[in-house]
Amino acid sequence: MLVTACGTSEPRGIQYDLRPPGSPGVAHTFEELLTEPDLVVVATVADSRPGRVVGAGENDPGVAFEETTLTIDEVWAGDLAVGATVAVETERDASPFSREWRNEGQKVVAFLWLKRDPESAGRFYRPIVPQGILILDGDRLLPAADGDLASEAAALGASGLRDAIVRARSGS
Repeated sequence: MLVTACGTSEPRGIQYDLRPPGSPGVAHTFEELLTEPDLVVVATVADSRPGRVVGAGENDPGVAFEETTLTIDEVWAGDLAVGATVAVETERDASPFSREWRNEGQKVVAFLWLKRDPESAGRFYRPIVPQGILILDGDRLLPAADGDLASEAAALGASGLRDAIVRARSGS
């Protein structure tokens, strides 16, 4: 099931998917956080700016997105090269983040899913869950959004989390 803005059924912007466990594009468990993302990277925020507005109409402001460009420093899972950039979309007005992570120069670990809705045409990624962005400070990780998945990931530290991703994705 896809949650859309303002309770409409037309595809206008994605908050977060509420699909059953095991569905691609969402994580319900720590194991799924490690294995389901299309991309897990250490990245540096290059910039952040207001992005597109989806579904705006005569009496509807639509869903406004913030577009954050990340420069890839390390790839822990996925098929992008170091130095590549990705655009990450998050909702501007309904942000689940308790810590700001979109400041230029900020290092993050990002668990990302490629958005596949027709309006984004595969140009944007989004965090696989609100807790899918961790602020990186040396080996220390701080959740950008509070919750059990982020706390469990942060407790491992960066090197421990990287190792856990490798183990989970290799099946060992």
